[in-house]
Amino acid sequence: MKLTEGYPLRKITFMEQLLMWLASPVLFPIIPSVLIGVVFGVMNAGQTSEELLEGIGSLDGLITFVGFAGSLLLMALIITQKKLPVMNRKRLTREESVGMRGLTKEDWKFLGWFVPVSYVLFNIGGTILEIVMGGGELVNQEAVEALVVDTPLWMLFIIIVIAAPIAEEWLFRGVIFFRGEHNEISWTTLIVTSILFGLVHVPTTVVAVYTYVGMGLLFGYAAKRTRSVEAAIFFHFVNNLIGFIVLAAAG
Repeated sequence: MKLTEGYPLRKITFMEQLLMWLASPVLFPIIPSVLIGVVFGVMNAGQTSEELLEGIGSLDGLITFVGFAGSLLLMALIITQKKLPVMNRKRLTREESVGMRGLTKEDWKFLGWFVPVSYVLFNIGGTILEIVMGGGELVNQEAVEALVVDTPLWMLFIIIVIAAPIAEEWLFRGVIFFRGEHNEISWTTLIVTSILFGLVHVPTTVVAVYTYVGMGLLFGYAAKRTRSVEAAIFFHFVNNLIGFIVLAAAG
């Protein structure tokens, strides 16, 4: 599959970055949200505004699913049509890759200890900070928990575990982090992209800033260390899978 095989390294232009932003889960879901809202309003024109809002609210899960799944497909289309060097930036052959195209045996050795150790330490730090500062639920987490009520589990799985990690990493690590024609990334780039990653998750407290910027740093360092977007996708996938399991068990 050409998408996972990757394309020759080159500089990703500003317009290509903008195109990926528009197709990303940050902005693209606005389109199906508006369209579904308009169609629902037209089909239920006789209802009061309160009834319309309640009815549209029951469609939140479907709207989110369409937004994230559509975003993932659209971004994949842009990557292949524009030949963006997002995946397999090290240009590994099938024989050189292990488990996932773009990652070597050495990469997996690193991820094998880095992912669990950093995940545990990061969450311990978050727990301590929440005790000291006082928490309050994360805005992004509240939105996810609200979806559980009316959204089938399989839809949630695709949104949280599949679409979000891949699409978000294609954007933040793929076309922003690795926007140049080389795989060497500065610490400044790592920090700036991590802050940007945190901001789009709408942090409203110190704990939220720690959580989202911190996750951006961890995913970004995995990409920097292995010189691959695949490593960031894998870490993001593991993080979201654990969260999904906890959410599903609680629900």
